[in-house]
Amino acid sequence: MITRASTTEFHVTIEEDEDGVFVVSCPSLPGCHSQGVDVEDALANIKSAIMLYLKHTDPTYSRMPVEVDVIATDAETSVAV
Repeated sequence: MITRASTTEFHVTIEEDEDGVFVVSCPSLPGCHSQGVDVEDALANIKSAIMLYLKHTDPTYSRMPVEVDVIATDAETSVAV
């Protein structure tokens, strides 16, 4: 039997700091933040951060593959896990 991974959508926020670095946070996952040199880099990094957060804090995710996809790309973005 093949198990299909379920998808969960997470809202993330992206802001450019005074040094030009893009800081991204996932408000629904306390302490889940990342950054990047551009928006695409920041989104790739938050995807990794969300996957690691879920795998280490939720036993459900530690037993199944987790994939993250970007739903939109603007100042307030959603990613699906």
